[in-house]
Amino acid sequence: IPELHLPKPNEFIPTDFQLFSKEKHTARPQLPIKIKENEFCRLFYGEDTFYRLPKAYLYFELRNPLGSADPLHSNMNALYVELVEDSLTEIVYPAQLGGLQYELSALNYGIQLTVHGFSHKIKQLLETIIDRMVNIKVNPQRFEIM
Repeated sequence: IPELHLPKPNEFIPTDFQLFSKEKHTARPQLPIKIKENEFCRLFYGEDTFYRLPKAYLYFELRNPLGSADPLHSNMNALYVELVEDSLTEIVYPAQLGGLQYELSALNYGIQLTVHGFSHKIKQLLETIIDRMVNIKVNPQRFEIM
C-alpha cells in the first residue's frame, strides 16, 4: 500500500543526556543566581542539583506597554498568540514526542513564553518558535476559523 510509510526521522528526539555540571547531589535545591541584568533583560541560572536530570526550563517575558493599553491592543495581542500557536501545531508535534513542551500566553503586559524538556534539543525548539513569532505568515483560511 503506497499510502503506508514510515514517518520521517524526528529531529527533536534527544540523543545526548549528559549533564552540564559535575556537581554532587544535594539535599536542597539551589536558588537561581542572576548572571546578567541590563535595561532589556534579567538572566538567571539555576542548576538542578537534587534530581540531576538533563532537562531545562526556559522562561521569557516579552513586555509590551501596548499589550493592554486598550481593548483593541489587548485583543490584538491575544489574537497574535493564537495565530502563532496555530501555525506551530504541526511543527511542534514532533518536539512533544521528543519530550519537549512549550506554552505561549498573552498577558496584560505582553507575551510569556516557556519552553521545557530535555536540554539537548531545547535550543532547536526555542529557535523554531522565535522564528515563527518573527516571521509568521497568516493563512487566511485558518484566520477565518479563529
